[in-house]
Order: sequence, then C-alpha cells, then structure tokens
Amino acid sequence: MILVKKGKIFKPLFNKIYNSWITKLFFLLSTTFSIFSFIDNPPTFIFNIFRGEKLNLTGDWKLINIVENSNKSRFNNFHFTFYMTMLQKGNILEGEAEKVKENNKNIIGANRIHLDLKGRMVNDSVIITFNEKGKIRETIGTMYLKIKNNGYKLKGFFISTAADSKGSSVAERFDYLSK
Repeated sequence: MILVKKGKIFKPLFNKIYNSWITKLFFLLSTTFSIFSFIDNPPTFIFNIFRGEKLNLTGDWKLINIVENSNKSRFNNFHFTFYMTMLQKGNILEGEAEKVKENNKNIIGANRIHLDLKGRMVNDSVIITFNEKGKIRETIGTMYLKIKNNGYKLKGFFISTAADSKGSSVAERFDYLSK
C-alpha cells in the first residue's frame, strides 16, 4: 500500500482517521479541559480583563528585601523586613513603609526607619520607588515586582543607593499571611 503519493498523504486513510468519532471526541475533551483549566487559573492580567476590573493592591503588606550584591560586602545576604501600607488610585500607588527587622532581629521604636513609596501598576507588574529617611543619609531605590496569586503576592527585585545594593524582593498581604 502506498501512503505517500506526490508529497501528499493518501486521502482515504487521512479522511477515515480525521472523520472518526474517536478523533472528534478526543478533540472535544481536550479543548474543554484546556478551557476549564485556563478559567480556573488564568494569568492575572487576563483574569482582570474577564472581570472588567483591575486588581486593587490597597492594603497592608509584609515586604522582605534580601541584599544579593552590595559594594559593602558586610551587607551581602542581609534580610530587611518592612511593614508597608499602600493605597491604589487607578494605576497609581502611594504609601509608606517601616523597617521592622534586620536579619530577623526586631528593630524597636525610634530605631525604625520610614520609607515613602510611590509607584505605578503596569499590566501584571508594579514599579515602586522608595525614599528611605535614614539617620545618617537619605536613600532612594526602585522595586520591580510581578503581581502573583491574584494580587496577594508581589515578587521581583530591588536596586538601592544604600551601599549600591540590589537583590530580591517578596511582599505578601497581611490578610493572606493569616490564611
């Protein structure tokens, strides 16, 4: 039996396979499964388009910045924990944060450092600039974060003028942490 003739698939065999009820059933089931798995777990920006709204990041967050590279080696692998509050108006974010831990050691009262936050939401990402009012000097920096878990987690990286540091950033909503 010749299956290929002049570069084409032998038509009767192809038509028999293509038109069989098993092929149609397989196509229907696989398409249905794909659609339902997409609906159950869509990318964040697609989810918002279907709902006709944008995620609201207003709320209280716990932020952890881990210094991965710094011009002062003593700061490498430092973990800084901040409590931050953000208010979202459209795509614009404003807020403040307070440094509450350094390397898992609590910072008490007047030793806590405050940061002013300003940012913007772009599709499924957030860009936040911060201004840290330290005791000795002012520090500025930027966080580039992807929105995860339908707006309950932010994950990305930061760069800062403090010891020319950069590293990873992860923020989670406080109401999400308690679940």
